[in-house]
Amino acid sequence: MRLGKLGHIHAQLIRQKLSSVIASLLEQPVSDEQLMHSYVPLTEIAAMRHEISDQRLFAN
Repeated sequence: MRLGKLGHIHAQLIRQKLSSVIASLLEQPVSDEQLMHSYVPLTEIAAMRHEISDQRLFAN
């Protein structure tokens, strides 16, 4: 939709056609293995390095 390939009305029509499928998927229980979590080690390392870095994005 961002690139203009799909208009907002067409996107709503697609969502309306898929509403029964979405509803049936939402009724299914989620197992412990499927629970959402994140593991982004490079982002964590970058955040730790930024904490002790002399460079800042904004200066006072």
